[in-house]
Amino acid sequence: MRIRWWHSLRLRIAAVIFLLEAVMLAVVLWQTQNYALERARQLIEEQDQIALDLLAEDARQALLTLEYDNLTDIFRQAANNRHIRAILLLDERGIPVAVSDSHYLGDPTASLPLAKGDYQRNLMLQNVGSEGGRLIVVFSGERLHRVYAESLGRGMVLGLVGMGLIALASIGLGMLLTRRLSRLTRYAEAVARGEQVQAVEVGGRDEVSALSRAIDTMVEALHGQAADMKRMAYHDPLTGLANRLQFQERLEKALHTARRYHTRHALLYLDLDQFKLVNDSCGHDAGDRLLTELSNVLRAQLRTRDTLARLGGDEFGVLLDRITLGEALTVAEKLRRAVDEFRFHCDGREFHLGVSIGVAEIDAESPSVERLLAMADMACYAAKEKGRNTIEVADDEPASQEHSRQMAWVPRLEAALTEHRLLLYRQPILHIDDQRILGWELLLRLQDERGQLLTPDQFISAAERFNLMPRIDQEVLRLICRAVAARPEHYPGLLFINVSGQTLSDNDYPALLRQLFRELHLEGDKFCFEISENALLSRPGTAGEFMRKLGTLGCQICIDDLGKGLCNLQQVGTLNVAFIKLGKRLVHHLGDDRVDARIAEAIVEIARTMHLQIIAQGVDTEVQIQQLRALGVELAQGNVLAPPEPLP
Repeated sequence: MRIRWWHSLRLRIAAVIFLLEAVMLAVVLWQTQNYALERARQLIEEQDQIALDLLAEDARQALLTLEYDNLTDIFRQAANNRHIRAILLLDERGIPVAVSDSHYLGDPTASLPLAKGDYQRNLMLQNVGSEGGRLIVVFSGERLHRVYAESLGRGMVLGLVGMGLIALASIGLGMLLTRRLSRLTRYAEAVARGEQVQAVEVGGRDEVSALSRAIDTMVEALHGQAADMKRMAYHDPLTGLANRLQFQERLEKALHTARRYHTRHALLYLDLDQFKLVNDSCGHDAGDRLLTELSNVLRAQLRTRDTLARLGGDEFGVLLDRITLGEALTVAEKLRRAVDEFRFHCDGREFHLGVSIGVAEIDAESPSVERLLAMADMACYAAKEKGRNTIEVADDEPASQEHSRQMAWVPRLEAALTEHRLLLYRQPILHIDDQRILGWELLLRLQDERGQLLTPDQFISAAERFNLMPRIDQEVLRLICRAVAARPEHYPGLLFINVSGQTLSDNDYPALLRQLFRELHLEGDKFCFEISENALLSRPGTAGEFMRKLGTLGCQICIDDLGKGLCNLQQVGTLNVAFIKLGKRLVHHLGDDRVDARIAEAIVEIARTMHLQIIAQGVDTEVQIQQLRALGVELAQGNVLAPPEPLP
């Protein structure tokens, strides 16, 4: 980088040195000038005193003899001297008796003229035995002015010469001091441009040489850090595998090769099944160890020219180089089987994992890298939906349509949250026998851009897919708490609020609940939070911690949709649960499915033993009410009892 001369350190150093030396020179010249002027003044005064003494001697003689004509001639001759302007002798009466200019002779009011710069000296004369008098001499100021002018001229000449020498010395000293700094600057600029240059040697043992050594040390450290940063930028720090950035770059190269040379490659998108179970049960350290061990297992199944990358969390990507789709499916099956046979041990427990794999072929007709990743991701998602631990081949059109449909919901949900278009309905939970209200379940609705109401089944999957559920759950919590605080008489009994599985990991949710309770003066025993059986099964550790936090606020817990995944009821008993809800499938199949009926009977019996209250949900017919009454279920909700209604 070129430094303009008026910004350079060299100029600043030279300027500082110049100013300091100029001040010193000015002080020296000023003192010398004062001394010379003072000395000249003393010499002039001595000369004036000699002239005054000589004139006084003649004046005394004239006063003694009263002969003034001769004295007048002497005065006139003396006044011709350029140093004396005028001379006047006064007798003791003050009358002029001798003067260099006869115009003033005999005039008692006479006074000698003084030009600018002139000065006069008075001398009282006294003779023994005769009259006295006063001698007045006017001296010219030109001598002193001339001395001042000559001294000033010499001072200016000396000052200019001295300033010139000082300027040259300052510039030279500034260049001397900054020459080595300039070398260091050029060295640093070369390093900044990425050039491979040798360390600069500036010599010496002063601060600049110390700076040079420090810069060399810093450059070495920077080279090491640059190598580390490059490695970190392209590798996953936990597993050492390629990261998403490097994986995408290699996909770009593979796609370019496929289009130019008509080669074929394959992209595999892997998502581990049951990884969260390990994470929640044994902690994140165990989860990290599992990912590291499993990375080695996956790498052992691949060729050296293939790329294995960790894309984030428990998701992996594989780029299979120069391979047909059939061969890629064979490799995918090897990977699936290797994960299926892998066992992870932690705290004396053995965990069995699976992996869902999406496969996308890369050929000359393939779309962009982003589209390929989206296709493989959607195929992986489809594999999970079909039962997990399976392989699904990407179908461009369906995958694209589904992905686009879900993606389209993201801005709509964002806008609904921003514009406060989430609405709440409520449905009563009743005692089957006497229709007494136990409480109300809060049900979510969304008012779209045209004012129409949408039910959760239209947008919840997209919200879960793109992790918007925590924000939605928080907004629902604010709506119901403010509604209860504003009109508490309209909300008798308990309020049942649904919480998504994603919110179980949201530490802000319990904090928000505590804040709303404090600000709105609400009590926790008014609220019961519903957690689905599926969320409890997939996140047992996280769910347990979440439920304990709500319990400290006085809130109750309800396990929703029980019977869908056959949750361990003994585990439920340890989590401070007050209610369980029979899933709709069990309720609807009580009379026509013997297995479901037996499951419902077992749940009711165990819940009664554990002193848990059972609520049947989705009750749509009078027959179902009679079946529930025979089963011993006392609480229910459904359209046959009371349909959902807007909040009052």
